[in-house]
Amino acid sequence: MDKNDVQTLIHLIKSQSEQTRKELRSEVVGIKSELEFKIALLERKLDDKFENHRRSLVNDFQNFQDAILSELVELRQEITINSGHRKLFTEFDHRLSKIEKRLLAN
Repeated sequence: MDKNDVQTLIHLIKSQSEQTRKELRSEVVGIKSELEFKIALLERKLDDKFENHRRSLVNDFQNFQDAILSELVELRQEITINSGHRKLFTEFDHRLSKIEKRLLAN
């Protein structure tokens, strides 16, 4: 093996290594792009799941609030009715007291 053969071999090895580097760089870029795509896809899926759970919790909370408000409306109506009856009962009690006094006075 003479000097020219060695230089040719060195040149061949350098060009092969440069070619291999380019191929590896291309593969790494492809893998990186694929991983970035998969990460973005996973993030979207997680965001969707989170949003679905958030909506479910909001719906449950709103249903709970609706149930409480319905009960409060019913209680308010009962209080209104009872206060109306209370006035009527007070009037009846007053009239009954007058009747008792007249009957007992005789």
